Amino acid sequence: MRDNYDIRGVRGTNVNIGPGQQYVAGRDQHLGQGHELLTEVQSLRRALDELRLTGAERREADRALDEVTEELQSPQPDRSRIATQTNRLTTLLQRAGALASAGAALLGPLGALTAWLGF
Repeated sequence: MRDNYDIRGVRGTNVNIGPGQQYVAGRDQHLGQGHELLTEVQSLRRALDELRLTGAERREADRALDEVTEELQSPQPDRSRIATQTNRLTTLLQRAGALASAGAALLGPLGALTAWLGF
């Protein structure tokens, strides 16, 4: 059986056309701003609930996530500010030994943020 396509007005650098589902991953994967990333921040907050952090560590983690949230909600998010706060959070969690114990609950959302940041 032959597939037929009638595509008009398609513009872009990389356009994939074909039958069925297409999965794209790796360096060309893009996460949107706003809603998708805010969902990742909420996932991080939920993951923090399961960690054994001191009160001071939890407050510092919450402040970092508050700043990331505030920046993501701005019309033009400042990626360098988000990167600084994400690094702050990651360093805190590493010092607390939480990265090794939390697994995917932290690494998935942190990976999504760092992918968006371009790391």
